[in-house]
Amino acid sequence: MKKIRPSLYEAYKDIYFGCQTVESMQLLKMTGPKDANGYYSGDEVFFSVEYFPS
Repeated sequence: MKKIRPSLYEAYKDIYFGCQTVESMQLLKMTGPKDANGYYSGDEVFFSVEYFPS
């Protein structure tokens, strides 16, 4: 599946789910082969909270 049908999320697109601090992000290559665990290959980017004062 390369695209999620809008009808599956249409009822939820204007709902506020709250705030969550992002600590990392995985950048996955979904067109490549999966590893032995069925996970896509990619990189993970970690964000340091030291640079973002609250």
